[in-house]
Amino acid sequence: MDNLTRSFVRYMAQVTGVELTDRHWRLLHFAYEYYNEHQVPPMYRNIAARTGADREEVEALFPHGLNSLYTWVRIPIHTTDKGCKTPADIKVSNKREVYLDYNATTPVRPEVA
Repeated sequence: MDNLTRSFVRYMAQVTGVELTDRHWRLLHFAYEYYNEHQVPPMYRNIAARTGADREEVEALFPHGLNSLYTWVRIPIHTTDKGCKTPADIKVSNKREVYLDYNATTPVRPEVA
């Protein structure tokens, strides 16, 4: 598992109030490695076969069960009704629109010209 993912796991654990144990890390490491090798996330059967953790244990260890396990190691989660879920809800106090698709052809604003 790379350092960025480890940092993200620690951040998500802090935000959700989870105290990380060796068991958490073992499951997270397995999910991360499995996804990198197969390009699909491991399901409960794969997790149980490789780590011994059944569905109930995963649900008990992570606040949202398998969704948390995937999200914490940055595995995209797709559902038929909601698409890809974001890893965290980010609140911004000062919102403003910024359009970033113009690239090198951005029109010059009149006050700049």
